[in-house]
Amino acid sequence: MPGKKINWGILGAGKICHDFVLAFTALPASEHQVIGVSARSKESAEEFAKDHGIPKAFNSYLELLQSPEIDIVYIGTIHINHLELGKLALENGKHVLCEKPLCLDLKETRELVNLAKAKGLFLLEAIWSRHFPAYERLREIVRSGQLGEITQVNVNFGFKAPETTNLRDKELGGGVMLPMGMYAIQFAQLVYGGAKPLAISALGHLNKQGTEEHVSVSLKYPNGKFGTLVISIQTALSNEGEVIGEKGKVTVPYFYAPSSLRLDLKKDLTNPFSLDLDTTVEEFPKPKLMDGKIKQKSFNYPNGEGLSYQCHEVRKRILNGEIESPRLSHEESCTIAEINEEIRRQLGVL
Repeated sequence: MPGKKINWGILGAGKICHDFVLAFTALPASEHQVIGVSARSKESAEEFAKDHGIPKAFNSYLELLQSPEIDIVYIGTIHINHLELGKLALENGKHVLCEKPLCLDLKETRELVNLAKAKGLFLLEAIWSRHFPAYERLREIVRSGQLGEITQVNVNFGFKAPETTNLRDKELGGGVMLPMGMYAIQFAQLVYGGAKPLAISALGHLNKQGTEEHVSVSLKYPNGKFGTLVISIQTALSNEGEVIGEKGKVTVPYFYAPSSLRLDLKKDLTNPFSLDLDTTVEEFPKPKLMDGKIKQKSFNYPNGEGLSYQCHEVRKRILNGEIESPRLSHEESCTIAEINEEIRRQLGVL
């Protein structure tokens, strides 16, 4: 596959799109090229193109999607637009990498997945976490049996958000579960191999608009396995994922964009109260950015360089003629959407 290039179009001109394009400077130009951008206004697209050294700003989303130069689009708009733009892209013959959440609910997610399958086009929900080296190491540890039987997964994800954030705005698809909660859900799903929970129990606090701002979730999986998730924009949390087995545990700091993990294995398995551990901390270097024609050199989100990992995966699958990634299959995106929808139903958001 060396030397085979895929050409990208960017739908959107916000913060995540900036980070996504900046991360391209960690990718070989012989393999990836951003051809053009479109946004809600031509002015926004032109400004974004100028700042990021992108050759063309299109007049509209449709004009970009009809360009024969572009192989795949990255959808980085607000998630209430994902279904509409995803369908438009697929109907115009473009592969799609769409920011999470892929859609607003299970019905929409299945509609987009089924269209991609019907068109024979690649579709991936951009849960960038799944493509980090730390996640690959986590998969290896879980598969190896080093932890023994895994019975508990704990995830917390929270920060104190400003009162003006879109996360509180119901009209903009606000609430913590769609843009944030899916990170916690996918972590548990990864560890438990995509199994559907047997039971879901959710409690939370809603604001005056009826969107969830703090949520606590218990998930019961087959064979006595459990998950505990806490997601909040009311308070700062440790933002860790923890996998606990009979022989030890793995802790993943900054679990949604991790650059390290810690493995703690029990030294004495005969004594359930022993606190003696063999501890190993593994670090994973960030991708190295190369000089590019980008005015703003900083990321809006920590570890933004890691957005490049999923681009490697996308190119590999497209050139192999595949329409989904085994790191996050279409069916798993549907399962994550289904769990998320049930949580919001129990909270009274839906």
